[in-house]
Formats: sequence, structure tokens, C-alpha cells
Amino acid sequence: RGNMRVCGLCVLILSLYLCFTHAEITKILGVSPADRSLYRSSGSPFACRGNPQRTIPWARVNDDYCDCPEDGSDEPGTSACIKGKFYCSNKGYRGETITASKVNDGICDCCDGSDEYTRGHCKNNCWEMGQQMRKDAEEEKKRYEEGIQLRQNLIAEAARELASKRAELDVLKGQVDAARDEANKLEESKKSIEEKEAQERVVLEEKKRQEMEAAQPPSPSPPPADVPEEPFIPDPNTGEDAQVPAPEVVEPTDPGLPDLSPEDRAAIDEQLAPLRTETKQKSFWEDFKGVLVQMYYSIFSRPQTEKDAAVSAWQKARDEFADIERKIKDLETLLALDFGPDNQHYYMHGKCYDYKSKEYTYQVCPYNQANQGGTSLGKWDKWESNPNGGFPTMIFDNGQQCWGGPKRSIRVSVECGSDTALYEVSEPAKCEYAAKLRSPLACSAQHLEILKANAETAGHEHDEL
Repeated sequence: RGNMRVCGLCVLILSLYLCFTHAEITKILGVSPADRSLYRSSGSPFACRGNPQRTIPWARVNDDYCDCPEDGSDEPGTSACIKGKFYCSNKGYRGETITASKVNDGICDCCDGSDEYTRGHCKNNCWEMGQQMRKDAEEEKKRYEEGIQLRQNLIAEAARELASKRAELDVLKGQVDAARDEANKLEESKKSIEEKEAQERVVLEEKKRQEMEAAQPPSPSPPPADVPEEPFIPDPNTGEDAQVPAPEVVEPTDPGLPDLSPEDRAAIDEQLAPLRTETKQKSFWEDFKGVLVQMYYSIFSRPQTEKDAAVSAWQKARDEFADIERKIKDLETLLALDFGPDNQHYYMHGKCYDYKSKEYTYQVCPYNQANQGGTSLGKWDKWESNPNGGFPTMIFDNGQQCWGGPKRSIRVSVECGSDTALYEVSEPAKCEYAAKLRSPLACSAQHLEILKANAETAGHEHDEL
């Protein structure tokens, strides 16, 4: 009977030990929900995750001694391992993982205070943080829902516009040959008329020359060879012949004018000078006005000649042909651009987005250029795919040369938003800029599903192992 009591006591002790051991295992701190299955005892020793050949008894898990130095997996709830990680469950908020060195260091890193379990001085404020998180998540979900609807509208609009552009290009290509032929035909007609008028002008000028020669009077006959000279009268003093001098011509005077002195005449001339100047000015302006009137009537009232009509018709046809060629080139260039899946980027073509900082005004024009005030940050290069599967990044390069550095460049990442706006610009490296632009085009249905799932699970409590 005494032996039976001893055996019963042993069984009780063993049961209590197993229960205690299981309780300790199931209450291991610092384990994330994804790793819980690795910390359930199945009768086998614990295997280090970084080195499965190394095994230890379960009692040595979280004993504040690092048995798995490769990854610290045996000490998820202590700071014993340099490479260890501690998971904060943060009920009511969201879980996070911190380095093991922050466990029990006197600083509250987890909002539930679980990282300072030996002190217990940290306040649990996860619920308050969770409320703000849930509010932000709901707003982000709403923004994505609005953005996705706008994105679908923009894609549909892009499809319509690009279809219209292709149809316009087909029409223009069907017109260009006829327009070229018409311009060439009218040019030949113009040249023929110009040559005809030139020949007629030569004939007319020759006719005028002949008429002028015929209208000229005959040249005067030369004077007779012997012209009698003035008579000579013998000089009574010398007896020699002397030519009679011509009599002196005396200008008649006006009997009605008094004989004025030179001073009086000068005074009268001085008084009459302004009248003479005014008369000359009036005469000049009258003559100039007459010239202008003649020029006006010669230009605008001249009857249109055959040549004028031919030149006007050719110029019109030439301009129409050049306009068709230009439109074809512009459309072909536009339709050759990469507008991404479903031509979703077409919405940004031809638009510019500005952002004003304290010092500069930045402008980003997709498919064209980017500027910082009057400084070029680069010309359009390409869309660079996102390695995480998100919206691609705009690349602008070969901007203005930076003093003592490279040519300026800028990368523009695009995030979901209900409107399209440039809202942040930074310079992470010298003359290498980074900007953020929000747009409905970056709102994806896949990400919206993730947001909905996060909103449903946000703040839900998780059972701790």
C-alpha cells in the first residue's frame, strides 16, 4: 500500500512536470504567427532553424542562453543571441519584428510593452494607435476605390482618342498623294504663266524702245562753217581794229518798289522766312500723301492678273500639302510612343505638373522634359519597370551639367491618388533628383484587395503561443 502511494505521487509529479513544460512551450514570447508551428513540441528535440543538425531540448528554448548562434532561433523572446529577432504581437494594432538586442533594454519598442516583460513599465497603447491606423487604412481604401474608377475612365478615354488618331492618320495618308500632285501641277502652271509673261515683257519693251526712237526729233544740222564775226572798228588812237564790246545789260527795276537798302531787304527776308518754310513743309506732306495714295491703289486696287491667280492657287496648295505632311509626322511620332498596358500612360502625354518648394518651382512633363526653374533636370528617356510589380518610374536624364558633378537627372515615382499632382521633390545625391507624383493611373485592383484584407484583420487579437 505504501508503494502504491509512492507510485501515485510519482505519476502526479510527472504529470505536473509535463503540463508545466507544455505550458512553457506554448507561452514562448517573441514568436510570430507564421513561425508558431516551429515551436510546438512533437516529441522531438528543438532543431535550430539556421542549422537543423543542431538540436537542443525544449527546456533550453528561451532560457536566455544562445544555443543557435546562426540565427538565434532558440531565443525568440530574449536578447541572448546577436542575430535573434523578437516579434511584438501588438494586439489592437499591427505586429512588428524588432532585433533581439532591444528586448528588456529599458526602452519600450512594442506598443503593447511585450519587449520589456521583465520590467513591466511600458504602457499598452496599441488600441489608440490601431484606431488611427484603421482610419488611415479606410481612407487609403477609399482613395484606391475612387482612383480605380477614374483610372478605368482614363483608359477608356485613351482608347477612344488613340482610335480617333489612327483613323485620322489613315485619312491623311489617303490625301497626301493627291495634295502633292495638286501642288506640283499648280507649280508647273505658275511657271508656264511666268515664262509667258516674261516673253511678253521682252517683246513689249522692244516695241517701246522702237517707238521712242521713232518719236525722237532729227538731230539739229551743224552750223555753217563760215560765221561772220562781229565788226571791227578802227581805234582812232591806235589805228588798229578793235572788237566792239557788248553793251551792258541793265536789269529793269520795279517802279512800284522803293529803293531799299541792303539792311532793309535783310529784315524783310527774315520776316518772310517762316512763311517760306511752312509752304515747303505743306508742299512736302502733300507730295508724300499723294505717293501713299498711289501706292495703296497700286497694291490693293490693282486688278488681279493671271499670274497673281496662279501664284495664289499654288501657295494655297503648297501649304495644304505641307500641313498634311506635318500632321502625318506628328501622329506617327505620337502613336509610336510607349503608353504602357492598356495605353494607360496616354493620359499624361502633353501635360506638365508643377511643385513649388521654398526655393524652386519644379516642373515634370512626361514624354518631354523636367525642369528646376530655368535649369534642365533632364529630357524624357523611358518608363522603368518596378521590381516589386508596382507602377513604373519615369526617367529623365541628360539634363544641365552639374558643377563638379554629373549631368542632372530625375526619377519620378507614381503613387495612387484621386488626382494627378507632383507633391514632393528631393535630391538624394548630388544633381540626382527624386520626385513623387500621385495619379489615379497607379491605383490597382490587386492592391485594393490587399487593403481590404488588411482593413478586415487590422486590430484583431491573435492568440499568443
